[in-house]
Amino acid sequence: MEQNAVPKAVRRLVIISSAFLVASVLISGFSAYATLAAPLQAPHVPDTVGFEGQLADSNGDPVTDGNYTITFKLYSLATGGSPVWNETQTVSVEDGLYSVQLGTVTDLDADDFDGDRWLGVQVSGDSEMTPRIPISAVPFALNAEQARGLQGRAVSTATPTDGDVLTWDNTASNWEPDIPGARTFPELDEVDNNEDPQDFFSQYRSGATLSQASDTTIDVSPGEIMIDGRMRRNATDVTVSLTGDMETGTSVQANTTYDVYALADVDESTFDLIISDTTTGPYGSTYYRKIGQFRTNNNTEITGVVTTYDNNVASGLVEIASYEVTGSSVSQIDFDDIPGDYKTLVVKGQIRPATNEVHLRLRLNGDTNSNYNYSFVGVTDGGGDAQNANSGKSYILLGGDIGNDTYYATGLDIEIPNYAETTLYKNVQATVSINSGATNSLTYMFAGQWKNTSAITKLTFFMSSGNIDVGSYVTLYAIR
Repeated sequence: MEQNAVPKAVRRLVIISSAFLVASVLISGFSAYATLAAPLQAPHVPDTVGFEGQLADSNGDPVTDGNYTITFKLYSLATGGSPVWNETQTVSVEDGLYSVQLGTVTDLDADDFDGDRWLGVQVSGDSEMTPRIPISAVPFALNAEQARGLQGRAVSTATPTDGDVLTWDNTASNWEPDIPGARTFPELDEVDNNEDPQDFFSQYRSGATLSQASDTTIDVSPGEIMIDGRMRRNATDVTVSLTGDMETGTSVQANTTYDVYALADVDESTFDLIISDTTTGPYGSTYYRKIGQFRTNNNTEITGVVTTYDNNVASGLVEIASYEVTGSSVSQIDFDDIPGDYKTLVVKGQIRPATNEVHLRLRLNGDTNSNYNYSFVGVTDGGGDAQNANSGKSYILLGGDIGNDTYYATGLDIEIPNYAETTLYKNVQATVSINSGATNSLTYMFAGQWKNTSAITKLTFFMSSGNIDVGSYVTLYAIR
C-alpha cells in the first residue's frame, strides 16, 4: 500500500483493489463544523458536507467515465469498530474525478460529529479503502466551536417574537422561544408564615408600604409581596380600617400594638389584608406575611404607623429590635449591641411618662459626660412657639413638658445618620409630637450632636424624672 501526492492537493490512496481512490475532504469552516455542531433546524445553515475524490485504475490512470456506486461511512475509530453513520450514493465520475454532498441520502446531525471522526470509502465490488481519512477542523471551524453555547441541542423551528428568550423544553428535547413575562416565578420551598426567609426570592418585596389615612384607617400602596413562595401583587391602593378589617375575635383597645398582615390563598395572584393583635400571625390563616404595625392611643386612634421589612432585604428599613413596656413602668429603655453594618439608624414609637411635666432624653453608648449639644423649635395648635439651644449637656433633649395624664409623646421619629462611622461626630435628628387630646398638641423638631467619633452601639431613652410608663413602645430600625 502506498500514498502519493497528486495534483490539486488531493491524496492518492493505493489499495489492493482493481480501482484506486484519491480523495480529500473539502470542508469549509462554516458549512461543515458549524453546520454539524449547531442545530440542523436553523434554515440558513446547510445540512450536508461537501466531499471530492478521484478514482484511478491500477496503473494510476483515471477510471472510465460513468456512474459508480460508492458507500461512505463515518467512524469514531481509525480502524475497526462500527460506523456511526453511512450512506450509499450513485456517483458520476468524469476524468476520474467526482464530487458529492454527504448527507443527501442519510441525514447528518451534530451527534455524528461529536468527537474524532474518520471517513471510510468503499467502491461497489471492492473492500473499504485503507487507511480511513481523518476529518479535521479548518481554522474557521475552530472558531465556530465557540457557537456551541446551546450544548449541541436542537432549537425549535417556532418563530420567535420580540423579547423572547430561549428556554429548555424537556418534553420536546429542544430549546423553545418564550416570553419572560408570560412565565411565573419559580416555585420555592414553602416559607412558613413569618419565619426567617430562606433566600432572596422568598423575602422579596416591592412597594406595599403603609401610611396613615385617618384616625381609623391605613392605606397600603400598590406593590408585590412574596407569600408562601409565590409573588402576589395588588395594582391599586388598599385601605384597611379598625372597623372593618380586624381579625375575628380581635377588638379595638386603647394603647395596644397591632400588626397588619398580607394574606393569600394558594392560587391567588393578589393579597388581602387583616389587622391582628397577635405577633404570631392571624388565627386560622395558613399563608401570610407581616407588612406593618401601628399603635392605638388613649382614644383608640391609630398612631405610629410603620412599614416592616424582612431581615436582609437589599434596601429599605430593617427592623433591629423593639421594646414595649408592659406590666409595670421602667426607668429607661435600652437598645444594646447595635450592629454596625448599616448606614442610618431610625427609631419610631410612642413614649408615655409615669410622672407629670417631665422631659424625654437620649444618651449614646452610655456616655453621661457633658458631650452633647442640642437645639429645638416647636409649635402648638394655639399658635404658640418655643425654641432653645444648649451645649455641654449630658444628654440630647427629645421632648418637653410631657405628662402621663395630659401630655404624652404620640409620634417619635428619630434618624441618626453615619452612626457606625469612626471619624465623625454623631448627629441626631428628631420629630416629636406631643399629644394632649383633640384640641391641643405640640410638634417639636430637635437637632442634637454627640461630640464623639465612636460608632454608636447603644441607645438609652429615659425621662428627666420618674419612669417610662406602661403602654410605651419603641422600635429600632436601620437603613442600608
